[in-house]
Amino acid sequence: MASLRVILLLMMIWFASCKRIDKHAYVYSKNVDRIVIGCYELDENDTGYVSFLLQKPFDQRESLSRKYHGYNVYQAKMDALQRISGIAAPGKISNDFDTSIVRFYTHWALEKGYIKQNETPIPANNL
Repeated sequence: MASLRVILLLMMIWFASCKRIDKHAYVYSKNVDRIVIGCYELDENDTGYVSFLLQKPFDQRESLSRKYHGYNVYQAKMDALQRISGIAAPGKISNDFDTSIVRFYTHWALEKGYIKQNETPIPANNL
């Protein structure tokens, strides 16, 4: 009986120590590391973030966190859009800005109704 209590206590401690992040707080943070971490936590169910991900897409600030060191906000946002959409980008997503990738996901978001024409990161006449 005592060993069962010990096991239950250890399980409760383990569950309490599991780290879950508040995606919303991370994604909308002003801290670069938190934004990058938040973007990497997004998945196909997080369509409510599409509009934010397309705001200021060419953000060059880089993460200094151990896990995401060197990733910039642009790369994190485009990777998140790729996971959310389930559609591969037309080119390799890297630290280098690629307007064609931003245009691609902007068109996708417009078609799906996640953003409106006046919310596009690139002027409509350049899409």
